Amino acid sequence: MLAQRIISALIGIPLLIFIIFKGDPYFLLAVFLLTLLALLEFKKMIKGAQCKGLVLL
Repeated sequence: MLAQRIISALIGIPLLIFIIFKGDPYFLLAVFLLTLLALLEFKKMIKGAQCKGLVLL
């Protein structure tokens, strides 16, 4: 478990620095993809709780 977090950090931190310094198009794309991922995770949580979620998801 710890090894997976270290590998994620070794990949994620340089990628984050690149996205921040590269500028708006890359930052906007990163925010969009992370938001989409968060919405999909939220949909899974709602489905597991058997609640009515957003129809668009």
